[in-house]
Amino acid sequence: MSILGFGVYQIFDLEECERVVSAAIEVGYRSIDTAQIYRNEEAVGNTIKKKWNR
Repeated sequence: MSILGFGVYQIFDLEECERVVSAAIEVGYRSIDTAQIYRNEEAVGNTIKKKWNR
């Protein structure tokens, strides 16, 4: 279990969201906190899918 998670609250620009989630995964984050109300969960999911399907 991760000790520290990465939150995507208030990252409204979807391209920026994908960039920062990608960077977070690259440096070792494995817990990404999102919620439907943030309206960026699709960008988060797509980025996770791309990063872990390599």
